[in-house]
Amino acid sequence: MKADITVLMVIRNEEKSVAQTVKSVLNQTYKNFTFLVLDDGSTDRTPEILESFKDKRLVVKHFPQRAFLTKRLNQGLKMTKTRFVARMDGHNLAEKRRVGPSGDGLGGGKFYPDR
Repeated sequence: MKADITVLMVIRNEEKSVAQTVKSVLNQTYKNFTFLVLDDGSTDRTPEILESFKDKRLVVKHFPQRAFLTKRLNQGLKMTKTRFVARMDGHNLAEKRRVGPSGDGLGGGKFYPDR
């Protein structure tokens, strides 16, 4: 099944929080999404931690050179293949209903807001 939503996250040197962040996104009540993570030249264990996850919804792209948030977000938007994109930060946790339709279906475009 094709994903309805892409969760887009740019991350750099977040080894202390990245595992919890990724788990919080992957544990959403809504499951039909892609989680695109762009590693912006991390020099700590962030890449290793990201690669330890074996969920087909998680797509990780590593960039050896740092390009900063705006450039990476624009690159990520070009990589998405979904109608909807939700942005996530590498040091935040997502509530279980952060991603997904509100019940009116995707055609209505109503999604759970950030809390």
